[in-house]
Amino acid sequence: MAEKSSDSNVKQAVPFFAVSNMENSLRFYVGCLGFEMTHKWVDEGAVRWCWLQRGGAAIMLQDFRREGGTSWLPEGKLGLGVSIMFICDDAGDLP
Repeated sequence: MAEKSSDSNVKQAVPFFAVSNMENSLRFYVGCLGFEMTHKWVDEGAVRWCWLQRGGAAIMLQDFRREGGTSWLPEGKLGLGVSIMFICDDAGDLP
């Protein structure tokens, strides 16, 4: 067994959400909560994946494809099984 270092090797935990509507998701996370898109992958003129950052908090979003060779549909109801809480002064209204 390797000796444990006193420095943590893990620097950050970043939730990765598969979203069904990237435009609506960005309207909420960027428009309401104030995240900034710091990285993105654009395919066929649309953001398919992005890294959003606000202070020390970060999330990744990926638009899941419903058709074609790289399609993926989650089983069951969307959003079940994981809860992420954002503690903020005011979440604002959707723009």
